[in-house]
Amino acid sequence: MFVELSDSTGAPDGSTVDAEGGLWNAQWGGARIVRYAPDGRETARIEVPAEQPSCVSFGGVNLDTLYITTAGIGLDRSRDAHVGGVFTAQPGARGIAKTWFAGKL
Repeated sequence: MFVELSDSTGAPDGSTVDAEGGLWNAQWGGARIVRYAPDGRETARIEVPAEQPSCVSFGGVNLDTLYITTAGIGLDRSRDAHVGGVFTAQPGARGIAKTWFAGKL
């Protein structure tokens, strides 16, 4: 097992990997993004102002901006203006450039 979530809030959802092999995971219901080192240790945590972060991806010119999408399933948008928002963070890490494949499948 790579990681076992020990606290009761938040379930793993969308993830991405940084250039150092760290896994950044959106934790649905936990209002946070957590980075895990290749050995499974938690090495960073970003609090998100929305309860349901759904996915993360690195972007920007230097691939050093973390984009965070959130959802509003079952939540009241009139009580939380951040529901369904897209947020950014500068976590001090860089993503990996995509490699495009052109060929027959």
